[in-house]
Amino acid sequence: MLAIVGLGIAHVVLAGGAQAADTYHLIRTVELPKVTGWDYLRIDSAKRELFVSNNSGVIVFSIDRLREVGTIPSPPTWRGVGLIHGVAVANDLGYGFVSQELPPRVVTFRLSDLRVVRATRVAPGPDAIVYDPTTKRVFSIDGKVSGVHRVTVVDADSGRRIGEIELPGRPEYAVSDHAGSVFVNIASLDRIVRIDARTLQINAVWRMGACKDPSALAIDRSRHRLFAACGNHRLIWMSSRSGQVLGSIPIGGGTDAVRFDPKTREIFASSGIGTLTVAREVRNAHVTVVQQIKTGPNGRTMALDHTTHRVFIITARFGSPPKHPTKYNPHDYPSVLPGTVKLMVYGPRS
Repeated sequence: MLAIVGLGIAHVVLAGGAQAADTYHLIRTVELPKVTGWDYLRIDSAKRELFVSNNSGVIVFSIDRLREVGTIPSPPTWRGVGLIHGVAVANDLGYGFVSQELPPRVVTFRLSDLRVVRATRVAPGPDAIVYDPTTKRVFSIDGKVSGVHRVTVVDADSGRRIGEIELPGRPEYAVSDHAGSVFVNIASLDRIVRIDARTLQINAVWRMGACKDPSALAIDRSRHRLFAACGNHRLIWMSSRSGQVLGSIPIGGGTDAVRFDPKTREIFASSGIGTLTVAREVRNAHVTVVQQIKTGPNGRTMALDHTTHRVFIITARFGSPPKHPTKYNPHDYPSVLPGTVKLMVYGPRS
């Protein structure tokens, strides 16, 4: 029932000489005093807004004016809740969706005015979240709690909980191919699973070759490629049709975000050690490393604007982790040092 595919590595091209000239540079740095902790970043290129997950909600920025334009919810604190992880956007429905760990639920808001519409209970430990436009379903990747490895599926229009999908191991991130399939990294097994978004069945499990502890995931929908960041400082790419691994390149440690730009065919990987790797698809199954940029401490997640091709990264310094977990910090996350949180905006040279 489940297909398992082995390793097939293609040639990797590394840029040199004139090709390695600086392509992206720092455009702007913005102080973010309200951010006390963050996870995934998400850009709605149509609305020109950046969603920053924060401990008490989501802070929304205009990516053109680079200033705050709202929060989700408003006021920005839900009493007795926290640990916001990701945001998914359904422009065709006019809704956005927030994955919230405490309590575990998917919160639906209107894109027009950022007002909360409803909340849907999901399995414990929601983390990544993805919207599939072919089925108009939201997939909440529930894997933060030990022993709970599921995907909760929600009807995006009504908020009705449709069902759950049991996963073979601890998940990390997911993407949709906008053609009826959702792909999920299984970090604990070094695998990717493919889910049929209509039947909610896993129809393939693929090995990831030399990739260990996969985290971030991106997709090239036109060429049917998946790009996965790995805990052993590699980025691999593989076929989203067959699962064949096609190649790999080195990236920074602690990478937690990968993005693909379909217009420039560039791949971006942001790392916790403070680097941004810029690579490019040059021809079938070949990728060139274009640039390695020093960003800032803990700049592990990012967002990409497909209109301006700008990359947004948050960096900050952390204090010591707490000695014991608490109700609102079950993962012993260290606290952000006040005055150190910055939004770094990178863009191509004209």
